[in-house]
Amino acid sequence: MIRKNLVLLTKGYPFGFSEASFLDEEIKIILENHNIILSVAINGGERRSERSYKGESLVYQPNNVVSLGLKFKFYIKIVLPFLLNIFPKFMVYKTSSQNIKHVLSQLLKYLDMAIYLERIRGSRRVDYFYSYWLDHWNMAACIHKVLFKTEVQVISRAHRFELVKETSKLGFFPFHPIQFKCSDKIVFISTTLRDHYLSLYPAFEDKMLFHPLGVKNGVKELNGNDSPEGSEYGVVCISDIKPIKNLELVAKALRGTGLKISWFHFGASKDNDILLNMLRGSSVSYHNMGFWENEKLQEFLQNSFFHFLINTSRSEGVPVSMMEAISCGIPIVATNVGGVNELVCDETGILVEGDIDSSALTEVIKEALVNYKFLGKKRMRVKEFAFKYFNAQNNYTAFSKLFNSEIIL
Repeated sequence: MIRKNLVLLTKGYPFGFSEASFLDEEIKIILENHNIILSVAINGGERRSERSYKGESLVYQPNNVVSLGLKFKFYIKIVLPFLLNIFPKFMVYKTSSQNIKHVLSQLLKYLDMAIYLERIRGSRRVDYFYSYWLDHWNMAACIHKVLFKTEVQVISRAHRFELVKETSKLGFFPFHPIQFKCSDKIVFISTTLRDHYLSLYPAFEDKMLFHPLGVKNGVKELNGNDSPEGSEYGVVCISDIKPIKNLELVAKALRGTGLKISWFHFGASKDNDILLNMLRGSSVSYHNMGFWENEKLQEFLQNSFFHFLINTSRSEGVPVSMMEAISCGIPIVATNVGGVNELVCDETGILVEGDIDSSALTEVIKEALVNYKFLGKKRMRVKEFAFKYFNAQNNYTAFSKLFNSEIIL
């Protein structure tokens, strides 16, 4: 395989915590096959020394200087076709004038980012602009491709929030037509999402690929106590406390079981008091662990025993937290939303309806805990499933092969 020169485009990686749980393992393996000559983040902060990427990294700085000729080219090749294509949707969704102005201001921001990318390309040999998200950087790279007509290819990951219309304030994604047309490859982390977009943009089927994420794991004997004693049950949740994660449903359901349950919660927790108050006086002990670095959290899960990880989110992609749980042999009870059913099946846990109410979830959880069957070989099969489908070494090695123009897809 010929090593390619990549520029990695992120929100905040390798600064701070942003994207670390996604990118750390992937970067290690990409660097075995290619050169990441530079990473560029939109948001800065303290550079984290433990990040896998040790090379040069920059934080995007707006320039706001655009030549008259380039601006004219931008309006003719990008803005005018964009408006003609998107205006009917503005009418259908009754988009306010304020939101239309915001969309147009975003286009101008992407022009500045495209010029920034051209300055990078002018000083280095770049084969690929790799955007980890199908949002700002991908759009900037697409505009760069149109305006500067270079041979640099544009490849982007596609997760959940850039694709599920409920996450868009407009009710739709105005820049998708440009992104799907101009990107060289769009790599979905979920087959569910990919299939949906294949139905929307069938003309671009060849460039819409599926490559799952992965976690560091290995099939070996389970750590922790596989035969818990006593009457207390252990469950864990890994997510921020915010409305879309629907953690109040978990609190209601656990309280309703009447069982003695120890609930560990990992994640940002500004609204922690809500859950504490809901569980006051119940037999559920709630442990708010706050945010933990990915490596530390994985070590904790590997060396602890939990009957289940519970996730009642209203919307998901393919959660890395679930991959981490099953890689430690922890089965899952989760709502069937997004790509969750690509992780949760009869081998790995229990899938419930996305709109399940607290009383129904209570019965599911109570049955799951009292008649617990994920012990011994069945618990080991959970781990084997993770190794087979969400192994970082295998998945990211396959993904890194996409950065090779000699491969015909």
